[in-house]
Amino acid sequence: MNRKKLKEGFLVKKGYVRHNWKTRWFILFDDALCYYKKKEDTICAGEVQLRGCSLVSPCPDYTKKLFVFRLISSNGREYLIQAASEGELQLWSASIASVIRETESKERSERKSKSNENIHQIEESSELTVKLPLPSFAELVQAMQDKDAGIALETHEVQDNKIKEKYFDNGLKNHLASDYYYAGMIAAISLIQNGPVPRYFSEEQLDQIFVQNGPCASECVLEFRRGLDRLGVYEFAQHFNQFISIFRYHQERLTVRGLIQLLQPQFSEEGTNKLQFEKMVYNKFIKYVREAAAGRRIATLEDILIFVTCADEIPILGFGKQPFISFHEVSLPEIESKEQALDDKDVDKRNGRPDFIPKANTCSNSLNLPRPNMVLSLPTDEELFEKYDLAFKNNHFGNP
Repeated sequence: MNRKKLKEGFLVKKGYVRHNWKTRWFILFDDALCYYKKKEDTICAGEVQLRGCSLVSPCPDYTKKLFVFRLISSNGREYLIQAASEGELQLWSASIASVIRETESKERSERKSKSNENIHQIEESSELTVKLPLPSFAELVQAMQDKDAGIALETHEVQDNKIKEKYFDNGLKNHLASDYYYAGMIAAISLIQNGPVPRYFSEEQLDQIFVQNGPCASECVLEFRRGLDRLGVYEFAQHFNQFISIFRYHQERLTVRGLIQLLQPQFSEEGTNKLQFEKMVYNKFIKYVREAAAGRRIATLEDILIFVTCADEIPILGFGKQPFISFHEVSLPEIESKEQALDDKDVDKRNGRPDFIPKANTCSNSLNLPRPNMVLSLPTDEELFEKYDLAFKNNHFGNP
């Protein structure tokens, strides 16, 4: 693969194991940031894939050195890197941020392209008589959006709830009949992409849409059928009557066992100190999940699932990417030795930032749990669980 070199120069990197700072030769490519022990080296000492990374620049919680920025990879690993000057910091930060945005844009384009290919295949197999340009999901929602009470561009679950409230609760709305075409297309796309199954129909509405035929059908029903049949869903339901039952399907409530089995931990090798610390925090997480299931925490099991995957239930066909738990060592830059860590609580206050707060990457369906180390131990259960509450009840996916 031919990489495009965008920027290069010397930076100082904090070690991941010994936490000492060393000068390295960095090269920014169009997909990764690589560093070398020497400028003339041809084999890199390390590489940070920038897809899914987050950048913090400048780094406000690190006060011992100037011109420091932080890179957090998609698996939760943190990199502290120091530039030579304020100007260099800004140049490197802007260049890295640009690459991150570009990789995210490429990923969205790839997903959109793959989705369109699937849709066109279904469209061709359904032998539709009318061939129209297929609008994107966002365009569908925008077409339905009303400036006073429209549907915002949100998650499938939130959109489904708003469609239910606006178009199906308390009967069909004849004055909004043209909107039902787009509602039908959104329902069809959600089904095809293994998204949430639309379950906002009453039994009477289900019967009107899929069972009853004839000229007496309302304009709302006809438009909704037309939207479903844009991707062949209505025609499919006419040939396979049992298909209609999925709209009545109510998934079993998420359980402790189900959530724990879903989120598979990725532990370090046997016999390492890392493994001991990872199991320590993982056991605390299991305890928290049980507390949440029992109603003793403000977060629910569904909140945890949403935080990790953006979904409040497990799709019928399962997740395309298996959700998992990763671990990273909690980072406290002020602490250089165990003697300085006299009181963990005081350290936390002195930093002025929360510690042990989980993070997630919803693109990879991963939950990242900070683990303790030889210097900093876990806080008490209540202190730790309050941080978990803060994360899992947060409205912004993946980041508290």
